[in-house]
Amino acid sequence: MPKPKYETSNFALNELRNQMIDKAGFPLRTKVDAGYLSLIMKNAGIENVSDSTLYRFFTSNINEHKFYLNTLDKLAQFCGRKNFDDFEKWATNQIDFGFTYGQLTINKKPVKSLIKICVHQNQFNPISEYLEQMNELNNYMQVQLGFEFYQSLLSNPNSNIQFYKEFSQLPVIRECFFEKCIDPEFKIPGYEKGLELYLKNINSKSDINLIQDYIFGNCMLFRFHYINNDLINAVKFCHNIYKNESYTETELKKLFIYPRMRYLSYKIWYLLISKNRNEVEDYTNWLLHYCEKNIKNWNNAEQRIAFSCVAETFVYGNINLKYHHELKNIFNELISSYSPDFSKHSLKYMIPYTDMNGIYNSKRIEKIGLIN
Repeated sequence: MPKPKYETSNFALNELRNQMIDKAGFPLRTKVDAGYLSLIMKNAGIENVSDSTLYRFFTSNINEHKFYLNTLDKLAQFCGRKNFDDFEKWATNQIDFGFTYGQLTINKKPVKSLIKICVHQNQFNPISEYLEQMNELNNYMQVQLGFEFYQSLLSNPNSNIQFYKEFSQLPVIRECFFEKCIDPEFKIPGYEKGLELYLKNINSKSDINLIQDYIFGNCMLFRFHYINNDLINAVKFCHNIYKNESYTETELKKLFIYPRMRYLSYKIWYLLISKNRNEVEDYTNWLLHYCEKNIKNWNNAEQRIAFSCVAETFVYGNINLKYHHELKNIFNELISSYSPDFSKHSLKYMIPYTDMNGIYNSKRIEKIGLIN
């Protein structure tokens, strides 16, 4: 007899979709995407979830299609939960957190959260009182809260400058919004000023946490201006970290992998700006050797971070294609986990699938209508 299909809430299924996209790092719209995810799950030890099942899970109408509990258990395990029941309990706790800042829907339509209303009206005292209560947030809550501020500032009809002045030094905003939900495309109005205020009064040599903040902020500002061919401002920020400061290998090892790999990768752009062509080639070889030497010590997420940082540097720096192939060879195991032919694609194609940036994941989910 076939196993009975499991009755569950639309909320739980929607949240399971969200978390699977967050874990995979790319949206699932096509059968090819579903095939990539099926292989990733298999390599993670979760067998017998076919691409057709995944495609149906992500594209079917939730109100009309039911799934076997065994399938839902496996999807929940991919998201780091024991089973689907454990996932449902976890997801309920997350939505309860959203209620604390007024994130809700009425008649299945989202309404403005209290955070968004306060930001749009420059009413910062209620936000300050709310944030004072945020002592211990797990990673998902940090991203959830950071994304709410991202959306609020992005849609603000007024200037965001006062918000940045009020909150750029507040630890919870620095971590949840600036760091966990980076806006790499600088779409938020005044975001450049916000990052400059984030960097204000940082002594880049005082302790490792401030060194990390200093490198992160300057790397993101350098990246933005370099990619947009604003070399005058690009020079200003790359000089802050590559010319005016120097960091020991011990200091760099203590950094989280994202700021560390951004710092090591973007140095290629600094050398290109400085017109040190010979140094570019020598340093590129060194960077590839660094990845090859450390890759066995990196977990899957860390490998994706390292790969995407180096890959985007090669793409936007127009680095010789032979180095693109070398990078793929070094990360062959990671690349092969997506599909047997994934390595045939360009680095530019691969970056969206490997990037672990929190805001990119949130935006991937938002684009296919799975979160408000």
